[in-house]
Amino acid sequence: MGHIVLFVFTATAFLAYEALAVKEVALRTGGAWLSKAPLTKGQDFNRSLYPPNAWGDLPANQLFLIAYTNDTQAKKIQQNITFFKGNVLSYIPDKTFLIFAKLANVFPLLADYDLGVYGPIHRIAPELSPIFNRSTKATPNTTRDDALDLAASVQQQYEDLLASMVVLQPSADDNAPTNTSNKDTVQYGLYVELVPMVNAKMMQAAVQYWTPALANALGYYVTSNPCWPIINAPQNGVILSVFMCKKDLRDGISWLSEQPVARMVYANIRVQNTNLISSVLLQTGTLSDDQYEFAADDIEHPYWRAGLMGQGEIVGLGDTGLDLEHCQIQDDKYAGTYFDNPYYPSPFSNLPNLSYWRVMDHRKVIQYACNSSNADTYDKLGHGTLCASSLMGAPLWNISDPNSIITTDRATGMAPAARLSVVDFHRGNGQSLNVPEQVELDYLPVHAAVNATITSDSWGSIKGGYSIKARGYDMFLWKNPDVISFIAAGNSGLRAYDSNTLSTPSVAKNVMAVGAGYRIPASLDFKAAVYTVHWVKYGIPSDQPLVLKENANQPLLLSVLNDNLVEMVVADPWDACSPLNNADRIAGRIVLMTISYCSIYQKAQAVMDANGAAMIIIHDRSEQPSPPIAVDDDNQIVTFPFPMSTMFKEVGENLVMTINGPGGQLFISGREVNLDVNSLADFSSWGPTLDGRIKPDIIAPGLNIISAQITSANPDLGNCMVNVSSGTSIATPLVG
Repeated sequence: MGHIVLFVFTATAFLAYEALAVKEVALRTGGAWLSKAPLTKGQDFNRSLYPPNAWGDLPANQLFLIAYTNDTQAKKIQQNITFFKGNVLSYIPDKTFLIFAKLANVFPLLADYDLGVYGPIHRIAPELSPIFNRSTKATPNTTRDDALDLAASVQQQYEDLLASMVVLQPSADDNAPTNTSNKDTVQYGLYVELVPMVNAKMMQAAVQYWTPALANALGYYVTSNPCWPIINAPQNGVILSVFMCKKDLRDGISWLSEQPVARMVYANIRVQNTNLISSVLLQTGTLSDDQYEFAADDIEHPYWRAGLMGQGEIVGLGDTGLDLEHCQIQDDKYAGTYFDNPYYPSPFSNLPNLSYWRVMDHRKVIQYACNSSNADTYDKLGHGTLCASSLMGAPLWNISDPNSIITTDRATGMAPAARLSVVDFHRGNGQSLNVPEQVELDYLPVHAAVNATITSDSWGSIKGGYSIKARGYDMFLWKNPDVISFIAAGNSGLRAYDSNTLSTPSVAKNVMAVGAGYRIPASLDFKAAVYTVHWVKYGIPSDQPLVLKENANQPLLLSVLNDNLVEMVVADPWDACSPLNNADRIAGRIVLMTISYCSIYQKAQAVMDANGAAMIIIHDRSEQPSPPIAVDDDNQIVTFPFPMSTMFKEVGENLVMTINGPGGQLFISGREVNLDVNSLADFSSWGPTLDGRIKPDIIAPGLNIISAQITSANPDLGNCMVNVSSGTSIATPLVG
């Protein structure tokens, strides 16, 4: 059994447990054995870690797996667990629920169902297994030493894991190499996902009480110890961020996984969200499994290896401004003094309010321009800074030495030797940009004045069509054939009710509209579900894409379709807030309903009582819907044994009109598609344009990309902070 090697002290219990088991459930973390006589006991927990004023009796619950054989049993399980104030957290194929409940409330189900404990062994992500697959020859008190006896292959897996994790360095000098004497106090990042019933007060209590308890368990009793663990809680959500030293990882992960409210412990892996990997894909046209995991600077970047890093190129960027003091952009000669240099009135008669600074020997920004009536010289939102750093950001090894080499880290821009002409469109704290309407007169010539022959713009209007701005780009580029403009296609790909979802001015004829793609090697065999709705009207068959937001903790709609067409019917009443009057039409079909005063839980109960195959809720606002979550009267999340999803308001209303019309009948089909580097991200806008032109023109990685974060966001953390962003805004600067 693969899971026994992780926790030797549980081997005997699990072997005995397996002998009694009648069913094995395949989990990502290994097999779990279920039986009608599980070897378990009530949840023991340390009340000092869970003060009742914050946690109540939530830690008295346990995680269990419970299997069923038919829908009737599934319904009974949910009713029983809900009645006893427990929670069904998720569905696990095949026909198994993950529940969070007290043991005393689960025992009545043992006569009819197979039950298993979802214990610490199942709560450790398999990516962390190299930390546990170590020699156990040493005594328990010495196994936390770094010099353990590891087989060569296990040692390599262990080192590769550590190399991929987010770390906190002990050195105060961000530009200096890691201090060898302090290497043992580097802290490695973990994520701990708690059960969804945990609230913000509980999260803060976990930070307050778990941190010293974990430290004590690891043998630390003073906070000044450099290996004192760090636990942080986000403002929203149930995922804790944890950092601890390498020698503490095994014991620390075990301690975290044993907490009754912990659902999973993950490694905080940095290689999954990087511009460096994006640059591998864009420079080679492919992405192998090895490149995805470990992107080596020289070997995997043929353009950089050939010396092509953007030298001599000036790129024009219009956005929310720029953080000139970020280490990706900063020039030490002008640190804090860029705008002390003389500024000049506009050389363009039609721009009387434009001011600009030209610092031709600045290593990154040779021009900064803004219209004082609607912009300033700051980047308060950070959007311009993240785009700029993805385009040409590159910290120096020694910031005080202008001849220092450029370092290529995981947030390095695509053209690390290029420089910028910046036009600031933003003022204050609002979200809108003040882009000139006549870009061919009031914007693009500002870049051309410093010989910027490439422009990169990550902004647009959703429903502008072929606008004045689009026409302005076409006019300017027609007159200036040596200039190329890259513009973000937009992030409205989920608006499937539109004939196209492109923003303007990306619809212009002479620009390169950039869509967002994935950084997924084909070898990972990632899949996605794509749905189509079919109907016949006036004897003419028609179909269109159907965009749904599905609840991933429940079966996907694809599991109901099984390569067949399944009919969609409208609930009666159409809000499904009471027992359905058309139950005879519901059975085995997909039920369409609207949001209303009643809860999703009530709607799901009505569909389940009528034996519906799935339910789709029509959003009540013209904005992107969220996946539906069923919450009962006790504010507990409940999982149902059938697919639940939401759709856009306009799409749903059109479908209802078709079904309720003469002879109206709708069917849904679905198929599984591969996701790889050639796939367009679901949020990325798509064409064709209204006049039939194919857009976007090119795609680049645009999901979970690391780029610069403005220093004002966290001034105490230095000027090299990075953040993760997604969208065509971040894809566009990667190509121009």
